[in-house]
Amino acid sequence: MTKSLNATLPVLSDILGEPPDTLRTRQRALVAAGLLDSKPGKGPGRGVPATPKTLAQFLIGTCTGADGPFAKGIARATAPGTCRLTGAATFVDALAVILSDKALAERVRQIRIAINGGLIDVNYDGASQTTFLGKAVRMEGLMFQVVILPNTLRKIADLIEEIS
Repeated sequence: MTKSLNATLPVLSDILGEPPDTLRTRQRALVAAGLLDSKPGKGPGRGVPATPKTLAQFLIGTCTGADGPFAKGIARATAPGTCRLTGAATFVDALAVILSDKALAERVRQIRIAINGGLIDVNYDGASQTTFLGKAVRMEGLMFQVVILPNTLRKIADLIEEIS
């Protein structure tokens, strides 16, 4: 049986540098906002399973603000064609593939997310890059960015490998 996301929060806390209670609160907010896949109820087989996709959703929610309006747009952002690194059509699926494959996670140099701009760059293999665009790419005013560093991706990939 797959571990729950809640059970992985102490390890994620170390990886992300945030207290487990903060991550638990964020998890609840993401579920309430419909941004995190979950099965209703309590007990085994219920709640949020710790899968590559839910960890990708959780990481996107963490980067964009737990229930912020930008999380869905970032998750659904698409690359022209598909991601050249993962073959995925959307950013959330590409991130899930990266987190589920340690060899791919090793190839990623960084993931840069322009939170309010709807623009995501996945940089890998030296100078290679795939850009994902949300429906509302905003190229004026202030743009807030977050960078997911390679060590973070590798540690989450290790966690997924460990619990799978």
